[in-house]
Amino acid sequence: MNTKELLEQIQTTLRAAAWPTSAEPVFASESVIVTIVAPEAVYENYRCPQVHISPGGMQADGDSHPRLISQEVVVRLVVIHASDGTGEAALLGAHRTANTSRNAGLLQVETELMDSLAKMQNDESVSIILRSSSAGKASPLPDGRYVAVRDYNFSARITTLL
Repeated sequence: MNTKELLEQIQTTLRAAAWPTSAEPVFASESVIVTIVAPEAVYENYRCPQVHISPGGMQADGDSHPRLISQEVVVRLVVIHASDGTGEAALLGAHRTANTSRNAGLLQVETELMDSLAKMQNDESVSIILRSSSAGKASPLPDGRYVAVRDYNFSARITTLL
């Protein structure tokens, strides 16, 4: 698997993610985006929750396995929540419709994101490890809604075409 195939597999896996007790998708298909950069201006153009998948740096395994590389991947989770004066609902969720993403908070959706990527590791034999995550950040939008964002930094073992 190369970098392109890895990013596409992550995208496909997250597009197929469903809430555990229903067939409701966690993410709308058009809201799981492979991109180099997604400026904050695009957050309002897609249905939430959103996932932005970006390639990070990569490092060769060394002389013993020159085609084996460690590819970094950044997965950004974005949730926008209305009627939230403090950002709490954007992080924790509020007035949520059960087993749907409607009004789900970032930390509720995070669980499904992590479960889906763990399943990808088991089902697709992809070695992917969470290395770190940013602090969850919530900031107000001009219309009174809050956007919550968190980045997850993964490392995957893949092969290069060299």
